[in-house]
Amino acid sequence: LPNLLTYNKAISAAKLGKKWDVALEILQLMRFNRCVPDSYSFSGAISACDRGQHWQSAICLHEHMKEEGVLPNSVIAGALISACARGSQWELAVALLASFKDLRCDPGIVGLNSTMSAYGRGSR
Repeated sequence: LPNLLTYNKAISAAKLGKKWDVALEILQLMRFNRCVPDSYSFSGAISACDRGQHWQSAICLHEHMKEEGVLPNSVIAGALISACARGSQWELAVALLASFKDLRCDPGIVGLNSTMSAYGRGSR
């Protein structure tokens, strides 16, 4: 059976190909094979959703991540906020930015720029 590293590499490849649905399938396969996803797994899958413009799936992954006790990092925060921004969900992007600040998780320049961009598009 594949190990965590193998699954994470496959998720990363799906992300690069903007195959968000494949990334989600790999996460399901991991669970089926009793391989616990880590922050890299979720980071890659959320980034794939961002690149594939599926903000709803990114939000669902964030909820699963929290349920599984995986803490967000700056890559996850930035990708999640970016996915919301691409989906014109500026209010959600702002709320996420605040929640990551409360968790002392820096969303980085990507998260900040994405939030400002989403707000600018939404306030027109």
